[in-house]
Amino acid sequence: MRADGDRWVEVTPSSYAHERAGLAYVRDHLPDTDPYRAWSNLELITDQGRPLEIDLLVLGPAGFTLVELKYWAGPITGDRYRLVRGAQGDTIDNPIRSANSKARILRGQLQAAYERITKSAGRDVRLVPWVEPAIFFHHHDFKVSIAPNDGQGLFGPDEAAAATGLPGIIALLTREPPSSVRRVDARQSELLRNLLKKEGMGRLTRREVGAYVLDPRPYDGGPSWQDYLATHTRFKDDRRRVRIYSVGRATSADQEASLVRAAEREYRLLSHINHPGLLAPIEYTDSRMGPALMYPYDRAAQRLDLLLASPGRRLSFPEQLALIRSLAETLSYAHGRHIMHRGLSPRSIYVRLARQPMAT
Repeated sequence: MRADGDRWVEVTPSSYAHERAGLAYVRDHLPDTDPYRAWSNLELITDQGRPLEIDLLVLGPAGFTLVELKYWAGPITGDRYRLVRGAQGDTIDNPIRSANSKARILRGQLQAAYERITKSAGRDVRLVPWVEPAIFFHHHDFKVSIAPNDGQGLFGPDEAAAATGLPGIIALLTREPPSSVRRVDARQSELLRNLLKKEGMGRLTRREVGAYVLDPRPYDGGPSWQDYLATHTRFKDDRRRVRIYSVGRATSADQEASLVRAAEREYRLLSHINHPGLLAPIEYTDSRMGPALMYPYDRAAQRLDLLLASPGRRLSFPEQLALIRSLAETLSYAHGRHIMHRGLSPRSIYVRLARQPMAT
């Protein structure tokens, strides 16, 4: 596919040589014919005010594929929930899970935009195809050892499938749909291109809350909020965790007021607590994305579920006892002040080894 044609649109130039190489691999192997189109490094703002940052969106005969690029080296193991990468055995969430969530949101957003433009909720609902998520590992030296069922959605270079243990990304992007699914043709491809343009597909933007610049992608989220790591514009070693209650164009006045009340309630409830096991917000501020709470960020803290899943680290018996004791004391303190954590789980607990565990 030609880089200078309208089929491959570089919405935002990549700042990273390795990412440019991964994108070039896909671009060079995609057919330069209908219905193929691709957009790299784009951002869409949903009706709920959430930014969707996409490494690569490809339209082919079977529909859209949302591709996230990963430049990971060395051995990669794990399962459908978590992956363990590199010689150090770093355990992280399997990225296909967040990509799948992003793909569902994108498909719903495009369908809502089509219905809004045509002013007909029942008109050709098949025009917007399914959005398939995919993770493309494009380092020149990696090996994935994972059960086939757990490796769904993970891909590598086609010619290196035997060496990497992953199926090829180009085979996925050029696949034909099953007979029961409508094949994307030239006319539909053009309509979908125009739909993306009308929906406000744009360049990746720098988002700021106060004096802090948000990382491009959220690392956690709920029905009405997203958590970002952020860096101070002047003091680069000053990092914070920022929770944003998203407000968008589909948010009614009542819903917006409810989000503001929720953010204010969280701040009022937690800002005056004084316990080493509880995270308390430092600041409440308004932002273009919605109300925002600033929390401290501890680089040494690790999420408990990832720590427990790490093959290279096991809690000793004294460490387990200390963790249980700390959690019990923290919960007793919180409940004594009528603070409840309905989503308490290992995922919401951060641990500093050899120091006090910290529950969020």
